[in-house]
Amino acid sequence: MITAMSAPLTEQWLQQVLDRYELGSVSRVEILPGGMFLKPVHVITETGEWVLRGHRFRNSEEAFRFQASTLEALRQKGVRCPRVLPDRFGKLGFEWGDAFWGVYEYIPGHKYSWTEWELAKTGTGFLERLGEHMALVHDVLSSIRPCGDGSFSPFLPPVQFSYLDITQDQWHADIARLTTSSSCAAPLSRAALLENRVIIAEMWKFLAAAVARDGIADLSLQLVHGDVSPVNLIFEGETPTLIDWDCLHYGVRIYDLLGDVVNRPPASRAGGSEFRREEAERLLRGYDRASTRPFSREERRAIATFSMARQLEDLRQRMAVLPSLTSEEDADYAALIRGRVSMLNQIAAPPRLGMGTE
Repeated sequence: MITAMSAPLTEQWLQQVLDRYELGSVSRVEILPGGMFLKPVHVITETGEWVLRGHRFRNSEEAFRFQASTLEALRQKGVRCPRVLPDRFGKLGFEWGDAFWGVYEYIPGHKYSWTEWELAKTGTGFLERLGEHMALVHDVLSSIRPCGDGSFSPFLPPVQFSYLDITQDQWHADIARLTTSSSCAAPLSRAALLENRVIIAEMWKFLAAAVARDGIADLSLQLVHGDVSPVNLIFEGETPTLIDWDCLHYGVRIYDLLGDVVNRPPASRAGGSEFRREEAERLLRGYDRASTRPFSREERRAIATFSMARQLEDLRQRMAVLPSLTSEEDADYAALIRGRVSMLNQIAAPPRLGMGTE
């Protein structure tokens, strides 16, 4: 199970890292927001701006090479994404602790807060334009054959539908440990998970039945980003750039597209969570307009099922990071947990689940 870990960010350690890359003297260092696990480090030096990231998922040289070679191929085909910088020895990164660390070029631009994102989604054409961009990314990804180790554990996010039984077993084991634990870490989030454990367990069963009914495990797989979310999108004007490719794997493209860009309110509004299918439809409309492979009837009919899977995946990730939460984060996570459960109840309520667009 993945747990949170802070970067070993000391001046001496950072200088040792930067010496490997010959980036020059450092003028500024800051921890960037976003992400549930390792926080990226923004470093400004005399040679430019860079991001130092530790990877807990692709945490070996060959696993990271799979990501780095994919990003390089995307760049060569005209898709803007962060370049992985080799060190002075030609290596793509280095192991430290239980993570593999790499340096990327920094992508400037605007990253939406969840509150800003909620408002932006209502803008004319916003979700449609995002769908168009994702169609371009997916079309290019479908043509790439990266080197390195492409395997990806089913214990990691996002949900991989062929391994749904393993994912469910993991959830039940984690809840059992949480039930018997005497730890006071993140008490509000812990209480929110435990008070909803019965309904969440039912939702995992509901999801398994829907996946079997819709034949989702039989859908074709391709390279996908794995964590499409406002926290992983940088905007330059109206043009988005995807960052944080640590969940890159072979997955279902429509599940990747839906990601966490629709049907996820900010923590301040989580109590009023409302399943809005029209958000997904607008996203898909832009995608189909730009893609060389518009979504099939079989893919589209499972929109609600994919939306349910995303809510459950978020709960799985929140479970993983409980020990590392601050009191402020604990309050926000507790609200979001209850919001996800509310969204699950709405998705599961007939006639939503299983009513796809024909």
